[in-house]
Amino acid sequence: MESRGLFADKEKPVWKNELLNYYNLVNSSFREEGLSDIDNFHNKCAILGTLLQIVPQSNPKYDDILKDYISFISQNRTQQESVIEWLWQARVVLLRMKLTKQSPDSVLKALSNSGDELLKLIAETRMFKAKNK
Repeated sequence: MESRGLFADKEKPVWKNELLNYYNLVNSSFREEGLSDIDNFHNKCAILGTLLQIVPQSNPKYDDILKDYISFISQNRTQQESVIEWLWQARVVLLRMKLTKQSPDSVLKALSNSGDELLKLIAETRMFKAKNK
C-alpha cells in the first residue's frame, strides 16, 4: 500500500519540480571536490542510474535521463584512461535495466544510438540474443 502512495507522490507537480531541479544540478557542473576523475565518473553514473530507478518511465524526463546517462558514459574520457572502469559502468546500465524491469528495448536502443562502437556492439549482441532464444 505504501508503494502506491510513493508512486502517487511522483505524479505531483512538487515532486516533478524537485526532480527537474536536482536533474539540472547534476547535469550542470557535477564534480565533487577532492575526488579523482574516476571517482567523479562513478558518482555521476550512480546518480543518473539511481534516477532511472526512481523516476517512472511515464515521466517525460525519464528518456532525457537515460539519454544523458548513456551519453555521459559514451563520451567520457574514462574509456581511454581506464577501459575496465568504463566498461563496468556500461555493464551497470544493463544490470539496472534487469533489476528495475525496465523495457530492454529503450535501454538497448539508447546504447545502440550512443555513437560509441563498443556500446553499440554490446546492445546489438543483447538484441540478437533476445531474438534468438
